[in-house]
Amino acid sequence: MQTKLEWTPEQELLILTSRLTFSENQKEQLTTLLSENRINWFEFYKLTLYHKTMTLCWKNIKTYCPDVSIPKYLREVITSASISISERNKNYQLKIKEALDEFKKHDLTCIPVKGSYLIPNMYKDYGIRYSGDADFLVKYSDIAKLEDAMESLGFIKSNGIYNEIDNTITPISRAEEIMWKRSMSNLPPYLKLNDNRFTPFYLFDFRFALDDTLNHDPINEIIDNYIRTGHVNPSHVLTHLCTHFYGEATYTLTIFFGKDMSLIKLCDIREYIIQCMDNVSLESCVSFAKKNNLEKQIYYTMFYLKLVYNDGYEDEIMEKLGVVDQDFMREFGENQLGEKQKFKKGFYERIFSCDNSDEMLEGPRFLEI
Repeated sequence: MQTKLEWTPEQELLILTSRLTFSENQKEQLTTLLSENRINWFEFYKLTLYHKTMTLCWKNIKTYCPDVSIPKYLREVITSASISISERNKNYQLKIKEALDEFKKHDLTCIPVKGSYLIPNMYKDYGIRYSGDADFLVKYSDIAKLEDAMESLGFIKSNGIYNEIDNTITPISRAEEIMWKRSMSNLPPYLKLNDNRFTPFYLFDFRFALDDTLNHDPINEIIDNYIRTGHVNPSHVLTHLCTHFYGEATYTLTIFFGKDMSLIKLCDIREYIIQCMDNVSLESCVSFAKKNNLEKQIYYTMFYLKLVYNDGYEDEIMEKLGVVDQDFMREFGENQLGEKQKFKKGFYERIFSCDNSDEMLEGPRFLEI
């Protein structure tokens, strides 16, 4: 089982540069590591591609080690990627604003989350945080209003498939829609074609529950608080980010498609805590988690945040959560489909492997329904 001392130079550089904020010690570590000239840049950028931190890592390297030299081809590819990501994010932010305006006409409140919220409010440089879609929270009781609003905006309820060859979207079938309603905490994606080379289509995802119990109460409370105060409570933002990380790290479907361990999700959480939270809001997050039986999701995230970044706040939060039984820390698989299994790999092996589908005894049952 891999330990931190056994990280390759490329793995160490990935962790050091997959962040927005640096301590003086971390800047020194980065400078020292790069001065040793041991980095295989193509291996390093393979890791950053999987973890969706390529342009973020490159910006940090240029900022703190401006004299570093990488292959010209890689530099050009990263520059092009940064331009593309920036234009894509700008297009998405315009479409999100258009959607929010339309939602108001339907007396509907949906809250942008994940990249949709963090890119303009925390990352701010639109070229350093990749996002493949727009994510929102919605009340389950508002789904009929949402369907009317999305139809007005020209979106199609889909299975998430866009065909690049003939520029078409596949609508979701009735059987697929029933399957989603029975076992998923989010709605089938909404897609819309767009005549733009950076954004050929828009994909909007709406979530009405934070975990696979399909309990609507937490998101109802988050949205009610937003309506009452005019802003999202930081503890609610953190709770959603943690439950999302836990879900993608442990669901067979995301493991099968290689989406389970992208480091950008932990980077989001780390930076949000550092930049946007204080002790009061962290305490509020713990209380909100306990109220809604989400302790293990927060604990799971803090445990792995410590293994990756170790900023010093993780142990206190874990202790306050009061989680005793930790068997779930090595488990994966959806409860509702009876797929619970145990990881054989350790965490570092999983996060650096770029593919953990070999952990699965069989394909996700969700795909067979």
